[in-house]
Amino acid sequence: MKGEQIMAIELINPSGERKVMAPDEYVELLNKYVKTKLFKEWSDRRNIAGLIKLGGEVRVSGSAVEMFLRESGYKIDMKKE
Repeated sequence: MKGEQIMAIELINPSGERKVMAPDEYVELLNKYVKTKLFKEWSDRRNIAGLIKLGGEVRVSGSAVEMFLRESGYKIDMKKE
């Protein structure tokens, strides 16, 4: 459906613990993950950049971090309006 917005994101870790967060909180979490040693090792092994330059600004590649999380056993559920 057109115009649907993501209202919340549910992140489920490999142990089954769930955390529901607002989109801005989720973006902050992705920013933290991209700085971890585990992500850096995964990124180097896969040759997938966690940071991208967009219009002169360096930004986190959300899709790369989400791929890392999924491969690490996390489930991500985007709750739409």
